[in-house]
Amino acid sequence: MKIPRIIKRLIELVPFIAILILSLLPVFYTWGRLPIWGDTIIPFNSKGLEKYLYQWISLQNGQYFSINYFPYFLFFKFIEIFTKNIYLISAIILFSFKIIAGLGIYKLSKFFYGEARKVFYTLPVVFYLLSPAQLSGSYYLYIYSSAPWFLYFIFKTIKFNKITIQDLVWLTLILFFASINLPNPKYVFHLFAISIIIFIASFFFKFINARFLYKNFGKLIIFFLLSAYLILPQLIFANYYSPEKYDVHIKSEYKDVGPMMDFGESTLQHMFKLRKDS
Repeated sequence: MKIPRIIKRLIELVPFIAILILSLLPVFYTWGRLPIWGDTIIPFNSKGLEKYLYQWISLQNGQYFSINYFPYFLFFKFIEIFTKNIYLISAIILFSFKIIAGLGIYKLSKFFYGEARKVFYTLPVVFYLLSPAQLSGSYYLYIYSSAPWFLYFIFKTIKFNKITIQDLVWLTLILFFASINLPNPKYVFHLFAISIIIFIASFFFKFINARFLYKNFGKLIIFFLLSAYLILPQLIFANYYSPEKYDVHIKSEYKDVGPMMDFGESTLQHMFKLRKDS
């Protein structure tokens, strides 16, 4: 029995329908509220961001402090043409980055399993968008939306054994938006660390060889030059970083008694859930 063409078409659209529904979930559950806690916050407008666009602070008689609020600033400048409602802006951010994450996983899955039926790509999409990192890890950590796309271009480079200028531009653009969480460099560091491991493994399994590095060395230099505005400040910041100057401190021999503020919350069951009820 032949399946009608319209049914086939609808089946092919299942991954995209899943992306749409799962991207709307956080918007639905936070509508009219701002999902802000701990280190998770978004600015209220572009005006409040202007003072953060320079990166020099008075600490330690003048310290370069590596932050990257330009993606935020550009986004708010654009979105404020249409609305200044912070709740609507929050919903747009959440929806946009879930869509980007879902499409990134779809693209990555299709890259590895190009011959598979499109409906099967729904599984990795659902698993990723319902993962703790996406669902309840942190709403505004853009690295989770950017990482699938970054890794896609890494694997594409290995598969076709070449780096194109177009790929470099895309990687630079992805890194630009993925680095909003600076000065905490761990997310970008992990992205580069995973990419380096992929290249080393590819070299070990002979997907690439020394000729690949020789042939594309100039383009790798171009990529690092394009990313110098992020990499160099991080190196300077790391060089001058001192826990005694930056971290929270208590007096010497200070003692206190009583339960910690997350007593009863950081229990085994919560650790397995990767989410505290509070």
